[in-house]
Amino acid sequence: MGTYLKDNKIGSALHIIEIVNDDWDLDSQLKALEKWLYDNPDFHFVDGEWIADVGFDPRPDTSVTGYTISVELMSQLAKNNISLWLSDYRGV
Repeated sequence: MGTYLKDNKIGSALHIIEIVNDDWDLDSQLKALEKWLYDNPDFHFVDGEWIADVGFDPRPDTSVTGYTISVELMSQLAKNNISLWLSDYRGV
């Protein structure tokens, strides 16, 4: 699992955009998603029901895992009406 942009709208011609493949680190995936949105400002999200699906494995070397979602990423997601799904694959 990695990070994907998915259009869940039924009948969508463009369904999945792979952002990150086979990287379980949430921080690097969020940075890659932010970079993709920044590098593709003209991508047309309006007609879909888009989600950013991020599958991650929490850091194994800490007792409390914490992550930061940047204001820029939150702004890009909100501007494009993209929901953020965070899927914890701990132990899978």
